[in-house]
Amino acid sequence: MRAVKGFITAVFVLAVLAGVGYGVLTVRRQAVARSLENVVVEPAPPQPPVPEEPRKIDPRLEGLIARADGARLLWAPEAGERPLAAGFADNGTLIVSATSTVGKEARWKILRVDVATAAAAAIFDGTRPRVASSHRAAHRNAGMLCYGSPDERGVSEIWCSGLDGKDEKRLTKHDGKEDLIAPAISPDGVWATFEVNDDRLKKPTGASVWKIGLNGANIQQLTRGGDDRRPTWSDDGRKIYFQRRAPNGSWDAYVMDSDGKNPAPLLRTHEEDETSPVRRGATDEFIMAEAPMGEPARIKSLDAVTKAGRYLTSGAYGSETSPSISPDGALVSFLAPLSPEEPGRIGLWLIDVGS
Repeated sequence: MRAVKGFITAVFVLAVLAGVGYGVLTVRRQAVARSLENVVVEPAPPQPPVPEEPRKIDPRLEGLIARADGARLLWAPEAGERPLAAGFADNGTLIVSATSTVGKEARWKILRVDVATAAAAAIFDGTRPRVASSHRAAHRNAGMLCYGSPDERGVSEIWCSGLDGKDEKRLTKHDGKEDLIAPAISPDGVWATFEVNDDRLKKPTGASVWKIGLNGANIQQLTRGGDDRRPTWSDDGRKIYFQRRAPNGSWDAYVMDSDGKNPAPLLRTHEEDETSPVRRGATDEFIMAEAPMGEPARIKSLDAVTKAGRYLTSGAYGSETSPSISPDGALVSFLAPLSPEEPGRIGLWLIDVGS
């Protein structure tokens, strides 16, 4: 019985102690809360921004002179030499057409510029005019380099040679006075698409897009009745891209099937010129030159599905032309002045657009 009373007494004492402890803790918490009411909370000191990972540039661009917009100068012509067109071949080198005047004589060159070394080697160098296109003028699948060059009448025809400039042959022969220029070779190495224009005539009517087999057979007119220029191929050979003049005089980027069917605008605007469209591999992205009418052109990327676009370059040095894209889709080339102070000296530039 004494043991039971002792146990009850112990439990009672513990309960009292627990209640007292809880009361003390509550009083302390209330006191602390009241004391915090008057505490002035200082703002946290500004934290330094998290450093961004430096964007890795394509190793092929390392060591090249850079502009503020990231474009880098690959090649500059000799003094007095003027590049007319430049673009990637399928093997990653660039084909550049240039002209110069030596005394009273005009000289014409087609050069191969190596991206890795920036070294330029002449494929053709002479008094006979030869001008290649600005995209895929040479292709390993064909083993050919194609270009426009005048015949004995002074009218331009399509000619092709080996990749080294040897074994030159005339691909077209026509009786008209129109010039056949700017051939681009299809990915399978079977066709060349080119432009037919009558710009030299007193009353020019425009230009059209044609194609011909690289064996010289099966010439076909793909567009008619308008002013269509600078055709290029999709990487699968199913589409041809070109620029078409709108009724108000501006240029729009167009696409059609490789047989000329289903022509449709990639982008149609009324106040800008979109010229020289080229497709970036199998993506929906296109590279082109865009210029508000009367203003210098800049290199632009366009999503053909969403129609969203972004400029890749600033145009700070002057008008930018002749866009082309490398076979791996990582580099875009274009022609632009060497500096704002030298608007007449045109160089070959590259910009990294990623993989």
